[in-house]
Amino acid sequence: MSLDTAQRAADHVMPRWITRNRAVGVVVGLCKAGETAVKPYGSSGITRPLGPDTVMEIGSVSKTFTGVLLADMTLRGEVNLDDPISRFVPFAVPVGAAREMTLLDLATHTARLPRSGRTLVRQFLRDRQQPFAAFTERDLYASVAAARPKPGLGTRVAYSNLGFGLLGNILGRAAGRPYEELVVERVCRPLGLAETTAGLPSPDDPRVAVGHRTGARPVAPLRIPTLGGAGALRSTANDMVRYVCALLHPERTDVRDMLCMAVGPHRPVARQKAAVGLGWFHLHRGDRVVVWHNGGTVGFGSFVAFDPRRDAAVVLLSNSRYLLRSGRTALRLLDELAG
Repeated sequence: MSLDTAQRAADHVMPRWITRNRAVGVVVGLCKAGETAVKPYGSSGITRPLGPDTVMEIGSVSKTFTGVLLADMTLRGEVNLDDPISRFVPFAVPVGAAREMTLLDLATHTARLPRSGRTLVRQFLRDRQQPFAAFTERDLYASVAAARPKPGLGTRVAYSNLGFGLLGNILGRAAGRPYEELVVERVCRPLGLAETTAGLPSPDDPRVAVGHRTGARPVAPLRIPTLGGAGALRSTANDMVRYVCALLHPERTDVRDMLCMAVGPHRPVARQKAAVGLGWFHLHRGDRVVVWHNGGTVGFGSFVAFDPRRDAAVVLLSNSRYLLRSGRTALRLLDELAG
């Protein structure tokens, strides 16, 4: 299937998706056999244009970058996938598990930690627009230490922002550098992702999008000072297309081993034809395997998926959090590309 055919499918599907979900705007990126196309739909909600270089929060797609960083540090010998977390944070080890959780458990969501933890839930209820702003490193360690992991450590998936926040924190401690600096230096720069960062954007930058919540109400940029590894990155559709193209063809980059290790798979998903990489999910669709992740913040949504066998990838970035509902739409576009 050609890139033009998939682009026509996007032209047909995305305006309807925006109307149906009362969204504001979305930028779609497509990659097929090395050819790429990026196009915006809808609006920015303000006077700034929405386009391929619009900077948006990518939410939990940040976890895939954390997985790539873990792969890099493993290949450098700075950490090992089977390192127990007590090697780095002995004061943040939960009790009651069959064995101690490892970095691989955190990276594959098989540490069986809660999704957020009670402290973060309370902060969310107090401030729904900035639920992570007051969550400190001390809160992170206390939340993990107080957790009662569910059964199935290392074998069953329990999606956890808390776990990936801890993983990003541990990688920073192991390298003696802030997580935000590491991911830019070790992942973004080697892949040429110049607009992918974890810092708060300048409100005067015309490329920075404003996010929207229910009713297309604008929201302030999200602050995530502690759980950066779980969802603090911002990027553009152009950068994200470049990212998935590198994942489709790691042999064309200078960091092949790092990307291959990150994608995995590393753990099967119990009772399903699926698996988990370092931050990536693998979904079986007939004779194909689709690797994917989505993300959502208070005012933004994202979805990234690629099909290595058919050399195809789709990126959706939206200035509305409704993109969390877009999995079926994104996979439909990927099916068009994959033929």
